[in-house]
Amino acid sequence: MSLRSIPIIIKISEEDENDYTLSIPNEIYKLLNKDSIIRLKLGVLILEVNCSFNNTENNMIVSENIASKLSLHSDLTTNLLIKENVLCLGPLIGTFTDSTSVRIASEQRPGNKLKNLCLANKDAGTIIYFFSVDDYNNEDEMILGTFYNYISKRFEKRLFPLPDILYDRGGGILKSQKTATDYVRQSIESNENVKGFNPQYFFDKLDVHNKLVRYEEVSQYLPETIPYKNTNDLILMFDKYPILYIKDRIGNRGLGVTRVRKYPNGNFELSYFKKEFYKYGFDSLNQLIEKLNELYKNKKAIIQSAIDVLKINNGNVDMRATVQRDGSGNLGITACPVRVGNPGAPITSTRSGSAVFIFENFFRKFYNYSEDEINILKARVNEFLLTTYKCIEDLYGTFGEVGIDFAIDNNKNIWFIECNAKPGKDTVYLSYDEDTVKKAFQSPLEYSKYLCDF
Repeated sequence: MSLRSIPIIIKISEEDENDYTLSIPNEIYKLLNKDSIIRLKLGVLILEVNCSFNNTENNMIVSENIASKLSLHSDLTTNLLIKENVLCLGPLIGTFTDSTSVRIASEQRPGNKLKNLCLANKDAGTIIYFFSVDDYNNEDEMILGTFYNYISKRFEKRLFPLPDILYDRGGGILKSQKTATDYVRQSIESNENVKGFNPQYFFDKLDVHNKLVRYEEVSQYLPETIPYKNTNDLILMFDKYPILYIKDRIGNRGLGVTRVRKYPNGNFELSYFKKEFYKYGFDSLNQLIEKLNELYKNKKAIIQSAIDVLKINNGNVDMRATVQRDGSGNLGITACPVRVGNPGAPITSTRSGSAVFIFENFFRKFYNYSEDEINILKARVNEFLLTTYKCIEDLYGTFGEVGIDFAIDNNKNIWFIECNAKPGKDTVYLSYDEDTVKKAFQSPLEYSKYLCDF
């Protein structure tokens, strides 16, 4: 017996605090099989309960014991779904993020991503908590989650069960924590009742390239890319291209990206961004190699041909599209901001101070495109994005969202740069309107509901 999920408001009873008792609106109660055991579920935790009915429209009144066990607080609004005589709340979404994000939220000064997710959570009726590598207790399979209490208007901490959905936002985690974060991630994913929002939390740039190049429909968008193993690889690529990019195979946010240039006189230039821009000149290839060995020691890297991208005031131009599935599982392009880098800078990451524009506005302002020209270009871009996304899913599994970085060259050709399994959405809320920002953060929660049949 099942019921499409409906909004429910949690109330905590002061009576029978030591019992697992609850009551639900009579219209919902009628749908239960009273001859069978009735259970209450939040995340992976399922409790056997004594259930009765009340005469309210949408109140679920639970005992103190249930509230404590499931970390429910009074006046919490969420979704209720009946599935096989189980009262399912939520879904419960565990957002795995970095320690700093959790700490500053606990200090009541959350970052934009957490604030926007909390706003979206209220509209979606999901139950979301945030946790880092420090908050997981493997023995009890419990997580010390940080959540926003809409009643007290504060971030609070409570012990939560493992979630229905693991929303892995674990970017920016220190290298020293890698072993621990991998352990947390694998331990949670090993529970068959936890669903992954995305099938993996990072992409290896070389693996993606080597697999995508086999697809005729996307190979045309790929710049030449080879693994960087030794000096011969660099010489080989410099014989074809005067400007190259060296990239950490699993780096993101513009970190681990170095631009190298070979001049006709035999000199070389190297530049990269790490908190600030660095640029070096070299008289010989050996000097360049020595610096690259310093930057990429113990790292796996690729060499990629540079793209003759559009430029504004000598600043590189590229795009970061947010492609997401919605509450019906349908795929769509939420936003496609344009980033304009600082003059001469090798990257356009927002951390490096790039300017960000809405796609249509950029081409109106800087290239004086007509509406027809914008629509034609946007149609080509949308086809590229959706085709690439579907090929990525064919290779790795179904994703709830992917960030796709791409560029357009001076001949209007589209070039794939990289994809990101944890799109930060910085460019979205720096450029787009409130409704688009809301959609970018709410779509993952609505898709989580879809995954859990809510």
